[in-house]
Amino acid sequence: MNAKWLEHLLEYRVSEHRVVALQTLLREKIARQATAARRYKKQFVPPKVLQETNEKKLLLIEARYARMYWSAFARALPKWCAWKGRVPHGTDVANKLLDIGYHTLSLILQKKCEALNIPTEVGLLHRAQSAKAHPLVYDLMEPFRVHVVDEVLMTFFHMKKHPIVQVDQIIVQEFLHEVYAILHRQYYHRERRVCISFSYWIDLVLLGLRGAVSGQRKFKPLWTPLRHETRCNRKPPTTMSEV
Repeated sequence: MNAKWLEHLLEYRVSEHRVVALQTLLREKIARQATAARRYKKQFVPPKVLQETNEKKLLLIEARYARMYWSAFARALPKWCAWKGRVPHGTDVANKLLDIGYHTLSLILQKKCEALNIPTEVGLLHRAQSAKAHPLVYDLMEPFRVHVVDEVLMTFFHMKKHPIVQVDQIIVQEFLHEVYAILHRQYYHRERRVCISFSYWIDLVLLGLRGAVSGQRKFKPLWTPLRHETRCNRKPPTTMSEV
């Protein structure tokens, strides 16, 4: 464990920069939800700036937009899903695959944090619910859930010619293959004029957080573009080891 960085993080948690980091993460999450909702044929306008500094009120804002987002998500799902709402550990097909997708994303982020020597046992927003929890991973997942898991699942469902009756190993493998493909999809970096995989964009966000915490400054990441460009087409990966 990087004890020195963890010490910096504890200082960061009680500084004014923590609120800015929470605003940044939640604003980006809501922006991605709004973009996905437009694709689901239901629009809502995300806030350009989250000026609220009270953590509880920030979470209330997040919850309000989440309700709008999941309502849009529900309208776009195939009827055979019999969706009754987002329920963690739910027994229906959609909730099961969302859980699997989020868990997979958390493992990928945890692996990336370990590679960058970023301890994940203490978070900015989430609290540890067990000795094996990684609250910082759960914080960092927020802006990436929609694009990496939710939208992939929606496309996955609509590509199926027949309803999915149960979530078996084959279905899980097919779904996760699509998740890994998105992580390796290329997005254009306008400043550097190069194409960068979504996975590498996540690395840049993590490096931005590490620098912000170490230097006790505002967290201002360069977020992944919301649109893929054809000039960045690339063959997707075939195994998890390529992520």
